[in-house]
Amino acid sequence: MYKENGMVNMKESKKGFTLIEILAVVAIIGLLFILVIPKITNSLKNKKSDIDKTTNNIVTLAAKNYVNSNISNFSKEDNNVFCLPISTLTKKGYLESPVKNMTDDKDITNSKSVKITYDDGFKYEIVDKKDCSVVYTPEEPKEYTDNNGNKYKRISYIEATGTQYIDTGVYASKTEPHKIVADFQLTKLTSEQQTVIGYDLNDAKITSNGYLQGNTSYPYIGLNRRTLTLEYSTTDGGASHFITMDTDDGQHAERSSTYWPATSLITIFTNSKNIATRMAKAKMFSAKIYSNGELVRNFVPTVDSNYVACMFDKVTKECFYNVGSGSLLYDYSELDLHSKNLYTDIYAKKNADNISNYTSGDTKEMYKFSHGATSQTPALTDYRYIGDSPNNYVTFDDSLWRIIGVFDVDDGTGNYSRRIKLVKDGGLTESIPYSNDPISTWGISNAETYLNGTFYNSISVSFKSLIQTSRFYLSGAVGVPTAQEELYNAERSNTTYVRYGVADPTYWDGKIGLMYPSDYLYTFAYGVENNCYSDISKCKSDYNGDPTKSWINNSVGVGKYTFFITAGTYGKNYMFIKMNTGDISSYGTANNTHPLLAAIYISTDTKYIIGDGSRQKPYVIYFD
Repeated sequence: MYKENGMVNMKESKKGFTLIEILAVVAIIGLLFILVIPKITNSLKNKKSDIDKTTNNIVTLAAKNYVNSNISNFSKEDNNVFCLPISTLTKKGYLESPVKNMTDDKDITNSKSVKITYDDGFKYEIVDKKDCSVVYTPEEPKEYTDNNGNKYKRISYIEATGTQYIDTGVYASKTEPHKIVADFQLTKLTSEQQTVIGYDLNDAKITSNGYLQGNTSYPYIGLNRRTLTLEYSTTDGGASHFITMDTDDGQHAERSSTYWPATSLITIFTNSKNIATRMAKAKMFSAKIYSNGELVRNFVPTVDSNYVACMFDKVTKECFYNVGSGSLLYDYSELDLHSKNLYTDIYAKKNADNISNYTSGDTKEMYKFSHGATSQTPALTDYRYIGDSPNNYVTFDDSLWRIIGVFDVDDGTGNYSRRIKLVKDGGLTESIPYSNDPISTWGISNAETYLNGTFYNSISVSFKSLIQTSRFYLSGAVGVPTAQEELYNAERSNTTYVRYGVADPTYWDGKIGLMYPSDYLYTFAYGVENNCYSDISKCKSDYNGDPTKSWINNSVGVGKYTFFITAGTYGKNYMFIKMNTGDISSYGTANNTHPLLAAIYISTDTKYIIGDGSRQKPYVIYFD
């Protein structure tokens, strides 16, 4: 290339690629295809075989929901592996079928599984079915059979309501190691001592602060569901022992001690069958007991043919029942049951109409009582449960109540209708003063405000609908009338306390009140306890009376005080109370703190699904 007359001679500058150069370029490109394209192809191929991120998240979330809903089938022990087919998730409604991978639009419903591994928590991974070595059976057997051929239906959990326990029949020897693994959930932290599963010792309990406590305190906080592992080892031939306590949410405690009895019974729901105050309000999903490395109990929750809850042991093929004073509940929606009318069935089982026809043993059902007209009520007839242990247990909003009886009740407008009257078994856990003022007028009392505020709002909507507005009578008496009918009349009279020139109201219309003193006294109907029934002051054992003949006294606890709704008329701060000795006093001080026996009236249209009213088989109110 050169310049001619200042111009570039382009003719000479044009030059093409030689054949050799072109062949070299083609060879290089061919080599690149050989080296690179297979990798790109394989990459794309692998990409299509992977589960895309969105599908992975959706399937994993469905698997987590399934595990949470069926947690009793997934034991929380390290290195446990479960394979949950995606087809199971679609059949159970956790996913819509077909489940397709978005990268290649392939249906993975029947070809993939979710591999679930437990290692300090559940881990989830979507894999080919053939790569899952442990096949998960989505449902445990629906029935278990004991050694005698009796069948028990599997349920998700059994729930303790208070003072009850299950004797496992296993005694922890002080010379052999053992372990307890329990899957449970506390349903309430109470002011009482409670242990879900443990040794029959005085130094292992859970307090109201959520601590598993012995001679020192160990952190064990909250109401979340968890797996608890207690391991016991012995040293020096049993002269001392060492206990560790661990939960799957990371809590750990340990202790060593030289105290241990020769043998210690392992119980479920309370750790000391000899101490009535030990309570355990909790759900139990499963429990295992190992002795010297051998699995000796493998408990799952079941119900028997009468729908009574028990823990079935898959090792001994035996069902273990509650032998305490509380009751065990469960999720009744798991059973194919049909509702019945509560009022119809309890009224049909009432005893002979006249209480004078009482014979020993008839106190399991209701008796008839007739009353003349009072200042506020017409002549009425009611039916009441009497004696020490009638068949009047009922579950209301998943807690235990007792049926006082059937009554004709003013709805607050002067219209009377028949209703079922209930009282909270044992009273409320919270003990509060009737009134801090200390004016004992019900309508402005702490008790009325708490029961119809905090407590009422804690009741589920369905059960609230059963509680009917009713008239509660507030009149009182100067002193305690001698006989039951006199007390009944005084409660419904116009006698009241006058403060600051204004008389207290003689009635109150509302949802939740307290029992009347006469409700207590009628439980001593003659033939049951003549002394108390004829003269309430003689309920005390000092007068040869027996306070334990009353189921109300036994329910709240012998030796405890409790308020009635009726005001004493000696002064502004006096209330009728049940004394710790079993008799009634009109000198109860309103600003003292005692359990509240909440009382409600419910509709005669109330339905129940199971039960006969006994403690082991309470009537279970249920909504379809």
